[in-house]
This record gives sequence, structure tokens and C-alpha cells, in this order.
Amino acid sequence: EALREGMESLSQAKVGSALQVFFNLDELPAAVTGLTGRYASDVERATKAALDVRSLSAVGGAAPSGGARPGGAGGAAGGAAGWQDALWAALREVSDTLQVRVA
Repeated sequence: EALREGMESLSQAKVGSALQVFFNLDELPAAVTGLTGRYASDVERATKAALDVRSLSAVGGAAPSGGARPGGAGGAAGGAAGWQDALWAALREVSDTLQVRVA
């Protein structure tokens, strides 16, 4: 818990103290593995949510139809533009999640 809090608050002192405690208890590898696994799950969840066609369609208008790619043939131009905007906004959110988890 202390290691996670230190990482999320970007506190070098808290992270250092937590790492020292885990090291002294001979639990450092398990603590680091657990925390990185949790962060990887958070990023995976955010990525899946960002790339979910149904949620993008709800936010951005029409999804590309018939398997067409955004900006390609199929679907109205306005729908494709809205879908692209929603996709880029969602990818920015994933990027923000990555930055917070990896920083």
C-alpha cells in the first residue's frame, strides 16, 4: 500500500522508504511484481475501453460500417469524423493512464 501511494503521488521519499521496508522483509520482488502487474492491468483495461467500438460509436456518432476503416469508404463523412475524434480522445486517455502509471 505504501509503495503504491508513493508511486501515485510521485514521492521519491515514500517510494524509497517502502522499497527499503520490502527489501528488509525480503519481500521486495513480490511487492514490485504485484504493483507492476496491477499497473499493467490498469493500462490493459484502459486500452480495451478506449478501443471498444460500441463506446466509440456512442460518443463519436456512427462507427465505420461494413468493416470499413474510419475515414475510408462506408458510413457518412460526419460520422467517420466524429468516430475518429472519439478514438483520438480515447487514445489520449490511454496515454494519460500510461504516463501516470509509468512516470
